[in-house]
Amino acid sequence: MSRTSKITPEMEKEIVETYRNNVKIKEMEEMFGISNQTIYGVLRRQGVGINNPKLSSGKKRTKKRRCECGAVMPGEAKFCHMCGKSLKTDEEIIIDNLLKARAKCLSQCTAGIRSDVDSAIMAAVELLKVKCGVK
Repeated sequence: MSRTSKITPEMEKEIVETYRNNVKIKEMEEMFGISNQTIYGVLRRQGVGINNPKLSSGKKRTKKRRCECGAVMPGEAKFCHMCGKSLKTDEEIIIDNLLKARAKCLSQCTAGIRSDVDSAIMAAVELLKVKCGVK
């Protein structure tokens, strides 16, 4: 299919249905004569959740965490067993910094706005925790 050709709504529905029937994207490229980018674009437009190819048998692959010293860490480790360095993720560092800023703000602001400031910062912290999977 040329770049200028238009994908009809009927074709989009067929692409979505084919994808939901667990047909691989590579096979769909050949079936429909379109690129995988076009297929992914259709799926996004139609609000279809795209299966993550990094998932195997329904389980997420865990990424190996490494300390700056090179030691491989188990996923739940908070400190390196080789050098003792803290192993916080970027998200955990951001959340910690927000909580420190919250403490400073609450000590400096007037009583009239203290609860609003506290609520706003804690809402941001809770949202980050949920979105990033931080406990």
